[in-house]
Amino acid sequence: MPRGVKDLVTVSPPTFDRCSFQRIDRMLAAPHAPYDRAWLMARFSEGLEIRMLREPLNGFVMFQPGRLSWRPIDGAARAVVVHDLRVAPGPEAVAGARSLWAAVERFATYYGYAAVLAMTGRDEGLVAPELAPGRGWLTLDTGPDEVRLWGRVLHGRCRCRRCRATGGRGPR
Repeated sequence: MPRGVKDLVTVSPPTFDRCSFQRIDRMLAAPHAPYDRAWLMARFSEGLEIRMLREPLNGFVMFQPGRLSWRPIDGAARAVVVHDLRVAPGPEAVAGARSLWAAVERFATYYGYAAVLAMTGRDEGLVAPELAPGRGWLTLDTGPDEVRLWGRVLHGRCRCRRCRATGGRGPR
């Protein structure tokens, strides 16, 4: 069962050193982890958002407004881009990932963004394919080595290349 807002922690500059983000980042090893504290603090000033699952679950998602994204994605200015999503393996992993995806969607909806975008794949810095978003998301583009750009339109017209070409509004 997906967890609610009460089961998430918002990581910000004032709470960074008091929360368990650094420990979880190291624990959920990835080729690009752990993140450097000074680098993250600089990214917070650029609009970086981090949400973590409350313990005993371990997982987090990092996302940012598309116009400030460090991944160049055509048409992402009105979207939120997920940069990293990791959860501890186990029976709660899928539910934890679902909760983190929902947190990004709630943020994007609240602040009036039109869509949420994420890249999945096995390459460094991409969301693992087994944690890919679920229902209501479209594969917008594919790249080499099974890299996929996923998108979910929240409201309004999507500006991604695929939807501009078809004139579609995307999924609801």
